[in-house]
Amino acid sequence: MPWPYSIVVRKVAKVCLSQSTRSLLYRIPAFLSPMPLYLKLLAGALLLVSAALSARQGWAILHGRSAAVELLQPLGVSRPGQLALGAAVLLGAALTLLPATFWLGGYTSAACILLIISLQLAHHNLPGAGAEVPFLLLALLVLYLGHPLARQ
Repeated sequence: MPWPYSIVVRKVAKVCLSQSTRSLLYRIPAFLSPMPLYLKLLAGALLLVSAALSARQGWAILHGRSAAVELLQPLGVSRPGQLALGAAVLLGAALTLLPATFWLGGYTSAACILLIISLQLAHHNLPGAGAEVPFLLLALLVLYLGHPLARQ
């Protein structure tokens, strides 16, 4: 699918310019070009790290490991709520790995982290909320970079 910019350029060039000049304008500008290889590698590495951390945390919440219970129990989250949150985190981690469902999984992961931050802040636990901020920034950075295998 061509960029909307290139469609406009082609229509204008067809009307106004000669054939040789048109061929120069059909090239996609540098700022609209596909992602360079080093950014794809960075996006892939960050995606794997983010998915692994989310999957590990979701699995720990689902199985009621002590660290996950210690995080959520003081915040007033019941065991069914912990199971739902663990399932959502695990689902978000799995969905981010696939290019077709990358955005849904990324937003699910970011929303779960934001929920934990908001619960921490509601219970006046600033250090706990501050500990979750790097994970939220990682999820948002992964969303910003996009999936490395997605078509440009």
